[in-house]
Amino acid sequence: MGNQIAMYFGHSIPENPRHKEIEDRAIEWGCPIDFAILEDFDWTFTRTLKIHENNEIMNLLFTIVANRKVQSPMSEVKYRGNTSLVPTLLLQDDFLTDAETKERIMISDEVINQLGWEIESFFGFQYLNFKRLTPNENWLIEK
Repeated sequence: MGNQIAMYFGHSIPENPRHKEIEDRAIEWGCPIDFAILEDFDWTFTRTLKIHENNEIMNLLFTIVANRKVQSPMSEVKYRGNTSLVPTLLLQDDFLTDAETKERIMISDEVINQLGWEIESFFGFQYLNFKRLTPNENWLIEK
């Protein structure tokens, strides 16, 4: 198993219909927009990953950006209450597995960025950047 990859996202994109919903929710909850974004990101991805069992949604997204049928590493949403600056998607490994040959393929920086832009386009959260984590390195960007 390789290293984890933390993918960082920001605010919802103003042109995306989700943006207005998040702003309205922040007003309704009486909370900062940053908190409403963290909550919405967590709800969106936790729910999406649960609905699409066996990591199917991530497999599909990686298949699109890698341009070959692959199995992606497991992923999870990370943020810690109100201490994280940005919503984070944490990939548990930095390798894909070819669906046919079972060959392990290191995830290139280009593929990670393309995945981030696909998520931005599809889910409406601005993709900021990613970080390959060294063993025991913390994914959290703290305030």
